[in-house]
Amino acid sequence: AKQLHTILSTKEQLVFTLVRLRHCPTMAVLCDWFGISCASGSKIFITWILFLEKELKFLIKFETLSEMEGISRPKCYEEMKNLRAIIDCTELYIDKPSRPSSQRNTYSQYKSRNTFKVLVSQSPLCHFNFVSNAYSGSISDKEIVQKSGFLDYLEEGDIVMADKGFNIQDLLAIQGVRLIAPPIMRKDNVSACASTLTRRIATKRVHIERMIRKLKSFAILRKCLPLTFKGYISSIVKVVSSLVNLQPPIIKT
Repeated sequence: AKQLHTILSTKEQLVFTLVRLRHCPTMAVLCDWFGISCASGSKIFITWILFLEKELKFLIKFETLSEMEGISRPKCYEEMKNLRAIIDCTELYIDKPSRPSSQRNTYSQYKSRNTFKVLVSQSPLCHFNFVSNAYSGSISDKEIVQKSGFLDYLEEGDIVMADKGFNIQDLLAIQGVRLIAPPIMRKDNVSACASTLTRRIATKRVHIERMIRKLKSFAILRKCLPLTFKGYISSIVKVVSSLVNLQPPIIKT
């Protein structure tokens, strides 16, 4: 990493950054622990986040079906040989912007808060294989799938699993990709077949929710992010996702 003019060694700078990600003390408190100024601490954190994003990006790999062939999958995914990705979105709270236009763009109807939204994808091998940039919280699930570059990784014959809110059948069909999602059911018209299908999909989709919980185990992604982080939120999420991929998988094969 780029050498900074501080009293911290390279190792100490890395530890400083990891503590900020995992436990998210205030910058003032963290800098006091390490005996440096807040200006130095902020510079260290941003420098290391950008460095780690570049150096750890190999940990988020979108394997093709042929690359996954012969690799043991968790039992819940064994029957779906063409499953490539299980997707979902997660939202990160941010401070309310001062400009009305920015307030509208970042306002999430789902969270009733100002947020940034990220699309994440889990491989059937149970790691993150795609993490999008962060988008303003008002973006729809369909829009984020379109804009994030996720579709560029898909190949004909692939299967993508998503929640019923992802109305992306048309986007996937163009590429010869099949979407598996729970059927949208009305309370007055729920068939036994639809209920069974919904339960079967839920048992497979639950693991992307567990992956997102592992992301949020890093306190920096649970707390309300300051607007000064706006240009670095995507990098922070990708670094944390890479660190999650270094942990043991959520399901043993």
